[in-house]
Amino acid sequence: MANLLDGHRRESRFRSGNTPGPHKWFPRESYFLLESASASIRRTMAKSVDPNCRAFQKAIDVLGRPWNGMILGLLQDGPLRFGELEDAARGLGSKTLSARLRTLESNAIISRRVDAGPPVRVAYSLTAKGRAFGRVADAIHRWGSELLADEPAPSASGRTAGPRKRKRNA
Repeated sequence: MANLLDGHRRESRFRSGNTPGPHKWFPRESYFLLESASASIRRTMAKSVDPNCRAFQKAIDVLGRPWNGMILGLLQDGPLRFGELEDAARGLGSKTLSARLRTLESNAIISRRVDAGPPVRVAYSLTAKGRAFGRVADAIHRWGSELLADEPAPSASGRTAGPRKRKRNA
């Protein structure tokens, strides 16, 4: 540890008998400028969001899981069976889809309906909590459009969004 300073002496801020003066590394004036800037930003925002709020954290936890947003978006138009969801959600494997559907069902965001009879059909639909995602999706779309406004348009390579598939060596 002593070699960290490469032989330079460390000067103590607290000299014998003296009380420490104002910190030079953080001028008091800059603190007040930062506080006034953040106050003006808060005044211009319509509503402040507390990131420590349980409701905010729950929503972020649901939307932060990969594929949940896509699944909720696909179910906005009405109930779908497992196979229809699997086909519509390109790049999503059946194990992952099944796990996400179970989690969303346990959170009462989607409902699972089983129609008896050969063959047994299982359909998934949104609950009232899940339908509320439509307003969130609209807001995310507007925000995403603003984020993309400054970016160049993607090339016309024909690729769609989603995970890349590896080419197999023959």
